[in-house]
This record gives sequence, C-alpha cells and structure tokens, in this order.
Amino acid sequence: MTEKIEESGLGDIEGQIRLRWVKENEGRPEIFSYFEAVAPNQTDKLLIGTPDWEMKLGSGIIKGFIGVQ
Repeated sequence: MTEKIEESGLGDIEGQIRLRWVKENEGRPEIFSYFEAVAPNQTDKLLIGTPDWEMKLGSGIIKGFIGVQ
C-alpha cells in the first residue's frame, strides 16, 4: 500500500431536472419529482472517476408548519 493516494482532474458531470406538481398552500402539501443523471467520466481513475451512467428518479411530499405562540 502506498503512503499517499492522489488523483486530480474533472469530477462528476451531472444534470438535474426538478418539477413541482402541486404548490403548497394552507390546505395541501407540496408534491414534487426529480431526475438526476451522471455521465461516465474519467473511467480509468478509481477515486474520482465515474465508470458508468448513474441515474436517480424520485418524488416527495412536503408540508411546512408554523409554530403557534
């Protein structure tokens, strides 16, 4: 094992798309979705390389609450 492991270069190249389906108001929560893609890059480098496509798809529901004093 070497004492120091070092790699340099360009890191991940990624793109994201986010969509709000329903905007939050007093009576309903916000509903959203997202898609993220990371392109292969620096495939010969083990630490900073991305050997293959990485994709994520998700959605969520969020509702904020204001404290009453």
